[in-house]
Amino acid sequence: MQNTLENQNQIIKTEVLAGCTTFVASVYIILTNALILSDAGISQDAAMMATIFTCALSTILMGVLSNTPFIVVPGMGINSLFTYTIVNSMGLSWQEALGAVFVSGIIFTIIASTNITNTAPPTNKPRELFPKILRSSFSKKLIKFPIKQIG
Repeated sequence: MQNTLENQNQIIKTEVLAGCTTFVASVYIILTNALILSDAGISQDAAMMATIFTCALSTILMGVLSNTPFIVVPGMGINSLFTYTIVNSMGLSWQEALGAVFVSGIIFTIIASTNITNTAPPTNKPRELFPKILRSSFSKKLIKFPIKQIG
């Protein structure tokens, strides 16, 4: 009985230490993400709170539902795409861009959670899913691109 309690305390100590270490390693994302999104016109405080809420909720869900010790945070690459390409370059407002992200999230969820991806004919070669003319252009571009960069 005593050995079980000592092991349990050690497990709790390890989990708390691992959680704190992971948080400290990823806390920079909260500020950086807010700064990136503020360039799109979103309030920096709102972006920071949304990042914190998203991170906390998704990490808790990941731990509780899948029993895996992963921290889930927003990707700064996709936020940069959102801010600098979709909002700043394409001229959409941040509200319109968030609407597009929401709709694409619903579409992705439907595709990922249904059997819709199994409608393609089964093949052992993923290459066969693309038309021959497209495969040919892929291979030509993949050969020419590095040669142009070197020469």
